[in-house]
Amino acid sequence: MEAFLQREGQEVYVNVECSASLSMLAGRGEGRANRTLFPPDFIQTIDHTVEILENSNKQSRWTLEVSLPLDLLGLVKPGEDLRNVQLKGNFYCCADKHAVPHFLAVSEIGTLKPDFHSPSYFSPIRFA
Repeated sequence: MEAFLQREGQEVYVNVECSASLSMLAGRGEGRANRTLFPPDFIQTIDHTVEILENSNKQSRWTLEVSLPLDLLGLVKPGEDLRNVQLKGNFYCCADKHAVPHFLAVSEIGTLKPDFHSPSYFSPIRFA
């Protein structure tokens, strides 16, 4: 599962990748190349839980809950009212190494091959 988040009007975006094994990576930059990874010590402070619903030879199903520190990721200013923040992003599930490769996205991406690092296809995210 991977989340891509970008503040409206900025070129830099953040991507956070989580797996069912609780592995997590996060980076920021203006594109697929030249990304700066957040250090492992920081990643370990991000609250996240995984619940395995099914893990068999036929299927693997799991859920993920993650609380992203938007201020520490550089997406909002500390104490900023989220109702006044305009972010955009997309959320993906990638199973490229699966017996039947598949890719899912919340917002459609219009590229010939799955390219999740495509800010032009990010959709608005609003906080209530």
